[in-house]
Amino acid sequence: MEYGHVKLVFDMHDVSRLDSAGIGMLVSSYLCAHRHGGTVKLLCVPSRVRKLLSVTRLDSVFELYDSEDAAVESFQPH
Repeated sequence: MEYGHVKLVFDMHDVSRLDSAGIGMLVSSYLCAHRHGGTVKLLCVPSRVRKLLSVTRLDSVFELYDSEDAAVESFQPH
């Protein structure tokens, strides 16, 4: 991975449940991207998963978006 070029958007639309393995994958992806100057954003997170992210306080780590356009646009410098 090239520094500053890791920009990931995970579409969570079809995710009905998130167990510890799923949380681990999200956190691992975030840490890897962050170490390389990048970030991970979550798209279309269902309410059940949002609640879990809130309880685990991961909603303060990941930016959550309802539209793909908004998520992709958020990578652009302002």
